[in-house]
Amino acid sequence: MNPLDAFSILHAPASEEDIALLLEAAGPLPEAYLDFLRCTDGAEGSLIQPEGHVVRLDSIRESVRTNQGYEIQESLPQLWMIGSDAGDYGICFDRQGSPDQWPVVEVPLGAKFADELFTISPSFAVWQETGFAVVHGWSPPDDRELYLVLDAIGPSIARIASIVAEAAGLSAAEALALVRLERPVLLKTTTGGRRRLERLHAGLTRHGASASIHSS
Repeated sequence: MNPLDAFSILHAPASEEDIALLLEAAGPLPEAYLDFLRCTDGAEGSLIQPEGHVVRLDSIRESVRTNQGYEIQESLPQLWMIGSDAGDYGICFDRQGSPDQWPVVEVPLGAKFADELFTISPSFAVWQETGFAVVHGWSPPDDRELYLVLDAIGPSIARIASIVAEAAGLSAAEALALVRLERPVLLKTTTGGRRRLERLHAGLTRHGASASIHSS
């Protein structure tokens, strides 16, 4: 996909001098990403994300500053941050294996734990081809209600309650009481908010719980 067709805010192409600066700071990077920067040095827009979700890709100089400012590599050395959702989540490369095969992931900037990584796309090239969407198989939202049911807690009720509290905006006591119920509904949303359910589902699964997404 041509980035000119995807973003509402574009910038001048990156210079080769700035690209050299980026490579010196970050090391090797995917060719598709470097080609993107040669078209526009950073970009922003709502794109086709559900609920008007914003994607903001940093300019080269912003990328170098944000990686230093957020101390990304101190917490997760394998990551290189290239943008954000204009909110609490950073968009990063998970630098494992060949650069052209690096997954594009999101990570909460306030936590930066490896088990909080959420894969957006298997590579930057694939992400660009799918219009920079952040939800796999995304389609326009409809009026259906989705809800996440906790089927089994797993080995750590305290950790599961903590994850639920953060995702659902509950106090620790409220979340603990909720997860102790028989197959409780942890979170409700519409189809457009499915991303929230998927994040919560992934977090629960990583910590041994079993949950399922249902629709009405």
